[in-house]
Amino acid sequence: MRYITVVAGKAVLIDLGNTLMTLRPVDGDAVARLEAERLRTVLRGFGFADLSGLEEALRRYAEVDRLAHARSLKTLRERLGKDILRRVLRDAGFALTPAQALAAARAQWLGFPAYGWRAYPDATETLRALKERGFSVAIVSNGSHGVDFWRQDLEEFGWLAYLDAIFSSGDLIWRKPHPLLFERALEALGVSPDEALMVGDMVEMDVAGAKALGITAVWKRNGQPLPPSADADYTIDHLGELLALPALS
Repeated sequence: MRYITVVAGKAVLIDLGNTLMTLRPVDGDAVARLEAERLRTVLRGFGFADLSGLEEALRRYAEVDRLAHARSLKTLRERLGKDILRRVLRDAGFALTPAQALAAARAQWLGFPAYGWRAYPDATETLRALKERGFSVAIVSNGSHGVDFWRQDLEEFGWLAYLDAIFSSGDLIWRKPHPLLFERALEALGVSPDEALMVGDMVEMDVAGAKALGITAVWKRNGQPLPPSADADYTIDHLGELLALPALS
């Protein structure tokens, strides 16, 4: 652990992927088959009889999403899963209204565990301890889906009781390090930047975005063989180390 002295805060903003959750390998073919079956059911409900083009549309979805993600890293404008799905389905002959595309995207989404995401062993206990110490806590995450897609996952992880607010770039359009997600979280928690601390695994997104607004930044290094970040106020490897930081004690 590496840290410097900073003023104690009142709120903790925390990233999701590779901060609260870790990614494990899954059977990608099995996931794709389940997504396709769920979409078949939805498309039949919309009145489509010939679904022969669906498999190719889903293969194209993966490629379009990959390219859109790469573009979003440069522009900071989030790609939206429901819009990508509507586009590839339209090109395959399934013209959907925006409402239908949203319903199809919700059907396609299988939940974080299905895609290999698991809670870090110390995630729940850390969130609980932060709340017991009186801190407000908000998730601030980049992702192509809005919070309503994965709120149930957070409930199943046992986290909702410890969260005061949840923000996704899939709702707000702009990705970290754009200031909007941080600003919305600060507003929701009723704190100023110097009263907050941001925790995340990406220096260029979580640390840089927070520091640009004057928020204390914690880089979660996750045991990588790298030196502490010169940009972060703190560097930790495990989420539970947060509880020993002077700013949160």
